[in-house]
Parts: sequence; C-alpha cells; structure tokens
Amino acid sequence: MTLHPEPEYNNSAITAFHVPDSADTARWTACEDPRVNERLSIFLRTGGDGSWAGLWLDDHDQQRIVHLGSGSVV
Repeated sequence: MTLHPEPEYNNSAITAFHVPDSADTARWTACEDPRVNERLSIFLRTGGDGSWAGLWLDDHDQQRIVHLGSGSVV
C-alpha cells in the first residue's frame, strides 16, 4: 500500500488513500454546490483507470460506500 498526497493516475492498479476537498468531488457529483460535494469523501483508489471507493452521505443521513468508476455519478 502506498500513501499519496494527491491521486496519481497511470495504467497500473495501486492502493492509495487520498481525502480530496469538495472541489475535487464535483467531478463525481456533477454539482458545484459545496454542501453536496462535502457529502462525498473519496478515500481509496481501486484501479489504474482512475476508479475510487468513497463514502457518501445520502439524503437521509445514511452513510453509503460507493464505487466511482468510468462513467460513474453518485
């Protein structure tokens, strides 16, 4: 396992932990509202294609584990 301050993208699969700010999560939520983006915490890179695992706080304040991959939107 490797810890990275920022996500690194290449063709190999690695495990990296990264907690982005809410501006980074806007790509996945398709929303510019910081209140929405703060509900998503991307924490584990799951593949060399830029896929990530994250925690999502849904509309009912339930925490969900989500996978963010190619074409994914929360």
